[in-house]
Amino acid sequence: MLVLSFALIVGSPKSSQAACSFNGGLGADPCSAISLTVGASCTGVEARTNGCGNFLNPGAGCTGGTRPDVWGVFTTGAAGTYNITHNSSNRDMAVHLFTDGACGTIGIADEVGCSDANGGNGDETLVIALLAATTYYVRAEATSANGLVGNGFCVWTPAPPPANDDCSGAIALTVDAACTNGTTAAATTEAGENPPCGAPGSAYDQSVWYKWVATSTGHTVTVDNLASAACYNMYVAVYDGCPGGGNESACSYDNFDPQAMTLENLTIGNTYYVQITYGSGGACGTGQTFCV
Repeated sequence: MLVLSFALIVGSPKSSQAACSFNGGLGADPCSAISLTVGASCTGVEARTNGCGNFLNPGAGCTGGTRPDVWGVFTTGAAGTYNITHNSSNRDMAVHLFTDGACGTIGIADEVGCSDANGGNGDETLVIALLAATTYYVRAEATSANGLVGNGFCVWTPAPPPANDDCSGAIALTVDAACTNGTTAAATTEAGENPPCGAPGSAYDQSVWYKWVATSTGHTVTVDNLASAACYNMYVAVYDGCPGGGNESACSYDNFDPQAMTLENLTIGNTYYVQITYGSGGACGTGQTFCV
């Protein structure tokens, strides 16, 4: 009788790539990928391509190539839209996303998305809907040359915009009633919305909306409880309708707290809309109150 004896050894896939020069030696391939944590904002983790090899060339999509690439890995929580960013201060980066059951079997067919829209130095962000409780591998490659500095990878799910982000969702204010708390944090730009007071640039398009019904021909709109002097530069504009059908009838840009705007020649019974803007829906746009 012939007896065969053998030993079966199961281990992790081994990389043929040399360790990257930075990132603690991590990131040369999916199996040595840099561990990333999903956050509510972009907090970068070092991910340079210096010293890394080229593990995978995704082909023509989003400027795939044979220059050194760096890899990160993360696992989603709930299903939804995720922002996957690579930051570089001196290179144009392309970002590719893959998913597969095992890091050692990642291939071109496993790519689920890519982005190379920036076209210059800075953040390259892929915005994509992902499945729940799924592991994804992110690849970054400089599209022109190696050698980059920056914060590297971050994966984040930004907060949803406030309920009154669009004019159609404007929060109703009652004349001479208690002030209403509000925020411009995470506000976005709706179709047809223009910057208040003719403000320059798109940074002041990102607004929230309130409304009230005129009970007299004159009212005062007040924005109070601003966080600090740095936050006083809020625009307060009043319209006789929503974007696309309303006209701006008054606007204020006072560098004071509170900001108060007195309106005259109103039509009793008409609804007026207040657009509140603090640049790019910034962090200073929290905690203020609104009154008429």
